[in-house]
Amino acid sequence: MDTQASLQQRLIEMAENDGAFRKRLLNDPRAAIREGLGLELPGDLEVVVHEEDVRTAHLVLPPSAEMTDSQLEQVTGGAQYWDSC
Repeated sequence: MDTQASLQQRLIEMAENDGAFRKRLLNDPRAAIREGLGLELPGDLEVVVHEEDVRTAHLVLPPSAEMTDSQLEQVTGGAQYWDSC
């Protein structure tokens, strides 16, 4: 069973080894993930891909503790989806 972290690592490796895939991942992440990993992501899951450079670093924060129960369920659902792949 792949975890979100292992799927992300696979995508990073694919992007490092294939410039055309990297461009697709940046321009249309859903299509690139579908083509590269064979995964169809839920329609309500937003995927954002950022490319770091020597002058830019990205920090991804976990969901806020101030989320509503409904928002928390949505985030948990996304994590469960990745974990179930």
